[in-house]
Amino acid sequence: MIAIALLALFAIMILGASRFSDGQSSGDITEPWVQQQLVAWQPPAFKSMSFGAMIVPASYDQIDSNYNTPQVLSGYLKLMEDTGAGYIRIDVGFDAWLNHNTGVQQELQSLVNQTEKDGKGFILADASAESYRGLGNGLPWSQFKAAWVQRVRTLAAFFHPEYYIVVKEPGWYAPMISDIASNPQAQDPEQWLGLTQNLTDAVHSVSPNTKVGVAIAADSLNQNPTLYVNYLNGLSKIKGLSFMGFDIYTTTGFTAAQNYLSQHGSGGLSVWMAECWSASSGSVVYNSARSTLDADWIKAAYFFGQDENVSMMVPFFTNAFASYSLTSTSPSESSQILNLLSQRTPVFDMYQNITAGLENTTGGTTTTTGGGSTSSTAHTGSHTTSRSSGTTSSSGPGSLSSVEVGAVVVIIVVAAVVVIVASSRKRG
Repeated sequence: MIAIALLALFAIMILGASRFSDGQSSGDITEPWVQQQLVAWQPPAFKSMSFGAMIVPASYDQIDSNYNTPQVLSGYLKLMEDTGAGYIRIDVGFDAWLNHNTGVQQELQSLVNQTEKDGKGFILADASAESYRGLGNGLPWSQFKAAWVQRVRTLAAFFHPEYYIVVKEPGWYAPMISDIASNPQAQDPEQWLGLTQNLTDAVHSVSPNTKVGVAIAADSLNQNPTLYVNYLNGLSKIKGLSFMGFDIYTTTGFTAAQNYLSQHGSGGLSVWMAECWSASSGSVVYNSARSTLDADWIKAAYFFGQDENVSMMVPFFTNAFASYSLTSTSPSESSQILNLLSQRTPVFDMYQNITAGLENTTGGTTTTTGGGSTSSTAHTGSHTTSRSSGTTSSSGPGSLSSVEVGAVVVIIVVAAVVVIVASSRKRG
């Protein structure tokens, strides 16, 4: 059993999975690096670009939390809308459908309806089902693929989103696949391309106007190029696919995305920064000492998007738009959350300026498009326009830092203990 657990952990590392996303690692974003990139990526002219914002508490299984009342969720929606972003992203977990929890389903539907009523577009991202995690809960690759296709078909028919990210990041799903260590098909780019075609077809069978795309952790291009470069290269052959996304949380992630696009292009697909922030771990992100860094970083990320012809930018840890005290786990009282949601941070102010075109400066001259924003107007046209909870992620070079190596050792030891304990208990 210990050997199986170690093999599974090794396979997950190869796929690039950690945190609530995959493939993020070293390459910390610092203020000197940001200042350097603000110069390097300064656009000679500004192009139309769309913007989104992630509602973290409505994503995954967080919406089940008692403190996420309708009033709290409305507060988060207002926070995201106040940025000026034209799109709202939710990573919808499927547990409410597996468990026939119509209350959560209706709560999500109400939130999406309000989003669209407010003139915003809805981005749906696949978040699988948290119930697939843990020993004995995952599905074999063949069953996981079949369940995946059924899931996106069900959610596309339920929400009819404007955009659907049907693959969040391949490595993110690794802990949910029970034979990830023993089945080489789960790491075969052709398998992932076939699955992507099936997912795209499933969405369009019930929601033909939805634009479908996929995302990868940018640093996974360094960690497992055989899978990820070949996967991205094959996306242009997927009938009906509209965009490819890069999830970027590190300096090396920016470099990996830039290198891939310069060497391979996008195959005619639109390019997204489907997720981005200045760090990938909630334990790092929610620190008010980062407020200046975050404001400068989000401007640099925008300049990167301009430099690489990115069509959509979606920041992830958007709780920090209101307060660095507003984490995924605290506070746990609705009244305290609502109080924090009334606040705003420097990174919010900068993002609001960006969506309004106020940071479009070239040689001291402010330029805007689409009536004072970096895109068009409201939901009737193109939009001016997100990562999951505060759990940790990792993107970067193939080598691990000493801290990461130590963390891996701890994980392996803990996993072995868990397997031993679990073997003596009823599973299921």
